[in-house]
Amino acid sequence: MYLSQDALDYVLSAKDELMDLERTLCAIPSPSHQEHRRAAFCKDWLEKAGAKGVYIDEVQNVIFPINAEGSSRLTLFAAHMDTVFPDTEPMPMREEDGILYCPGAGDDTGSVALVLMISKYLISRNIQPEDGFLMVCNTCEEVDQSGITHVVDTYQGRLKEAYMMDGLYNQVVNWPVAYQKYKVHIHAQGGHAYLNFGNPSAVVCAASMINEIYALPLPEGCKSSYNVGLISGGTTVNAIPQTVDMAVELRSEIEANLNTLRGQFREIVEKYRKQGTYEIQVEDDGSLPGKGDVDEARQGRINEKIRAHELEKSYLCITVGRPKQPEGKIEGFLLKNEAKKEVRFFHKPVPGGKTAVTLYRTLESRGGLSLVECRLLTGRTHQIRVSMAEIGCPLLGDGKYGKGDVNRRYHETRQALYSYKLRFDFPTDAGLLNYLKGQEFTVENVPFREKYFPEISS
Repeated sequence: MYLSQDALDYVLSAKDELMDLERTLCAIPSPSHQEHRRAAFCKDWLEKAGAKGVYIDEVQNVIFPINAEGSSRLTLFAAHMDTVFPDTEPMPMREEDGILYCPGAGDDTGSVALVLMISKYLISRNIQPEDGFLMVCNTCEEVDQSGITHVVDTYQGRLKEAYMMDGLYNQVVNWPVAYQKYKVHIHAQGGHAYLNFGNPSAVVCAASMINEIYALPLPEGCKSSYNVGLISGGTTVNAIPQTVDMAVELRSEIEANLNTLRGQFREIVEKYRKQGTYEIQVEDDGSLPGKGDVDEARQGRINEKIRAHELEKSYLCITVGRPKQPEGKIEGFLLKNEAKKEVRFFHKPVPGGKTAVTLYRTLESRGGLSLVECRLLTGRTHQIRVSMAEIGCPLLGDGKYGKGDVNRRYHETRQALYSYKLRFDFPTDAGLLNYLKGQEFTVENVPFREKYFPEISS
């Protein structure tokens, strides 16, 4: 089975247009609840691309329905327009080595550009899915999820699945990070800072509560967090503050762990209420449920297949030089230096080092470069890059482990590495994944292969 060649050709041909679009979007400030300017631009851009029926709803979501009328099984594709930055004026933007740097560029302006470009592709090919699509640029993701919630409520019961594009481009997340938000109001006696020195202070209470929140032990089993993000109170420097308001957020991937944090937070609040010195009001400011109970047997089966290498993932790369052996196995130990963000290769075990095994096969060599196929028997950070460099054949364009003079000669600033093939072997039962048995997914048009080895086919 192959990915659509037409879709891949479109992706490659539209790169410059995509970058131009993201530059334009980044220049349009879009803080939460103030996305109207970016929304207007997106709607206008879609209409100029030929979109019919695109509209902006009551909460400023941009919605482009495709063959959605009358369909009871809609697929949602969405990216959020708002950024965490409150600025209402354009923010600094620069480019280095083909990478765009701007507050909010990755979260989530780049994904908004992707939604627009995907929409343009669907329009240009007059693709009318049997079950309709909703292409959405939504609002308020960073604060209260009200934008996407409104979409779900509007199309309630008709959404069969949803794909949310948000910041991370190298992984798929299939559950939300649960959160609980609180608004906390603290009232104390207060008074004049000199005449009433010693009276209860709302600031002192807030500071003590915050210290206790940040001393809470985090639940085990997944990443969890807490944060006091907003604090306001007091009136003047010579008055003991009577009131303080603060915003508290708790997060966890698992609902049970979030409940643990909720309980710990409530215990802190009750402790200070019982002192009788302070009036403390807590308002629920919104929540999102997390992952519930996991089918351990099903999850274990999937993990078993991965560990047994029944999912075979192959990479193409261009190396500088020809491997001495046309094919072989590179075995060693990789040690990551967190401070330098780099990995070293060792032939013998070292403290903190992790086993790394890479299979490689040279497909073609020409002009000092080689086209090499790699398979990973372990999954380590920078494994292919470091392993190929270890045998004297670093990746072309690799600025960390490669050869700078060669990279400059070929004007390559990114490593020539591409995950291009995925095969599902499954010699044993795979449960829900059995339908994939024997399937192979291949990307035929790998850019650097077309550039340096155009006659080599997969």
